[in-house]
Amino acid sequence: MSSNGEKEAEDVSKTLNISLPFGNMPLPMKIITLLTSAGGLSIVASMFADIVRPQDIHFHFYLLRVITGVLMLIVGYGIAKRKEWSLWLYGGVSVISLFINPILSIVPIGITIYLYVGRAYFTDGFSKKIGAKIPATYQ
Repeated sequence: MSSNGEKEAEDVSKTLNISLPFGNMPLPMKIITLLTSAGGLSIVASMFADIVRPQDIHFHFYLLRVITGVLMLIVGYGIAKRKEWSLWLYGGVSVISLFINPILSIVPIGITIYLYVGRAYFTDGFSKKIGAKIPATYQ
């Protein structure tokens, strides 16, 4: 059910032989990729908002925030490129978040379960080696 504008953009991209980003990606994967990348960017960008570091927060806290933000950016890129390692990296971050804040980690763990169930979407990794087939909706 694509609108007339989307159909027109697809026709132009096919004519010009241009690959549009997220072209064949299911909507939930698009949303997960967008929110993961935006979350990673916001975590990294929040470092620049801290002009004066409070005395009671240590450098390790800031370093952990930067590492987490960069990891989420890498995961968002991996999901967009259909790499199976991004599924496992997202799962690892979700498990770590379970120990940090169990209540808020319900959403990332739910997303990890969704990604694991739809792992046939990813183009490389263990699933392809054992012969998993990509459903028609993911092609």
